[in-house]
Parts: sequence; C-alpha cells; structure tokens
Amino acid sequence: MKRLTLALLLAALPVAAQPLAALAQDAITRCGSLMPRDGLDACAEAMREAERDLRLLARLAEALFHADRVLESFAAYRAALRQTPDDAKLHYQFAGRLVLSNEFEEGVRAAETALRLDPQMLPAWSLLATSYRYMKQPDKALAATRRAAELGDANEAYALGLAYRTGSDGLPHDAAAGQHWLGRAAAAGHEAARQELLR
Repeated sequence: MKRLTLALLLAALPVAAQPLAALAQDAITRCGSLMPRDGLDACAEAMREAERDLRLLARLAEALFHADRVLESFAAYRAALRQTPDDAKLHYQFAGRLVLSNEFEEGVRAAETALRLDPQMLPAWSLLATSYRYMKQPDKALAATRRAAELGDANEAYALGLAYRTGSDGLPHDAAAGQHWLGRAAAAGHEAARQELLR
C-alpha cells in the first residue's frame, strides 16, 4: 500500500515549485545531509512537508533505491525528470540506477539523453560503453568506448588499447594505436595498462 500511495503522490506533483516553509526547509536540509541509505525517513518527511518542492525528488529517489524500493525510486526519478527534462546530471544518475537494475534499454535511453544535453559528460559515455557490451551491440560499444577514452576514461582507454593490440572487438590489429591508448591509460594511473606496456 505504501508503494501505491507514493506512486500516486509522485504522479500528482504539480509542475511549479512553491516557496518552502521553515519546517520543510529543515527537513530538506536533513534529507540532503544524510547518506542515501540513511536518508529515507528524512526525505519522506521532507516530501510530506513540501510536496511541491521538486528538488527533493532526486534525493528521495536515491534513498528509495538504497532501501531496495527500486520501483518507487524509478517513479521518483521519472517524476523529477518530467519537471526538469534538461537536467543532464539527473538523466545520467537515473541511467546508472537503471543499468544497475539490469534495465539496460531504458538505461541507455537515459544516458543518451544526458549526452544530448551534455556531450562532454565522460561518465555517461563510460556507462554507455558498458551497457552496449552487456547488450551485445559491439559497434555501439566500440563507439562509446572510443569517446570515453578520448575524454580521459582510463579503463576505456585500456580496453581500446588491448583491442587494437590483439585485433579484437571489431578493430584491426594496430600496434601503434594499441601503444597509444595503453599509454594514455597508463598515464592516467591504470596499473594493468602499465604492466601491458612492459610486455
């Protein structure tokens, strides 16, 4: 029953945020100062005190996710994104939670939306690369891996370097390209890349 009640509450939230009373502001402060898994009660209280304040939804979504109330968490994310559709960081955060829950298709859509809004968001490219690998879409995985590596992801640079060095993942054998990407990964502190370069 609690899940249904919360879902109805989220669906009914109005578009415009309203000024906060002092009591609501206190609840918001406590909600934001706690670790997500410890903040559920404070966030729920904040929602009761200030149902119209959409800034709470992302925090509530995280608290619900860490409390293993995944469907409610996703409902909170979707409600927040309906009101702030241009928030790239929130789209990425939702994408990460979806992928962790094996909801890869919706997670990829959320990550792609984040990247349309912020094409330089490195973590979203890395998330896409991982997701496409799990989804067995090698061409898309390779494109995302390359972009993440270009933006500085050491893990993806290492993967790209190995692929070139071994001629795998749809790439030709290219020792120079392998050396380049392994070198970038090693320079960023990737120990396995450093060891690979010593071979």
